Amino acid sequence: MLDLHKASKADLVKCISDLTHLHRQMDQVQVNFFDRLARPAKAKIVKRRGRPVDIIDHKIKKAVRKNPWRKDSSGAKSWELLQTGMTVRQFLDAGGKMRDLRTDIAKERIRVR
Repeated sequence: MLDLHKASKADLVKCISDLTHLHRQMDQVQVNFFDRLARPAKAKIVKRRGRPVDIIDHKIKKAVRKNPWRKDSSGAKSWELLQTGMTVRQFLDAGGKMRDLRTDIAKERIRVR
């Protein structure tokens, strides 16, 4: 703490210089803060968990008409969402599960092209 009554002229000049420097820094912080507020918001990128899906834009075609999954299972719910002609992305966005889709592909219940 600087005692103004006992301080030398050089100490007072240094104190004023430090205060001026701090004031400039605060002004710069305010400018940066308000610049950030004025920027448009970035579009949110929806990231899916797990490994990347390489067939995301391919179309689905059912090879089996009847639901092959056990009733009330998650696979049966995913099968009900499946429609011939929809893309894998549409299926996943509708609430389908990739694991059910991969199982159906492996067992040749559906085709993806």
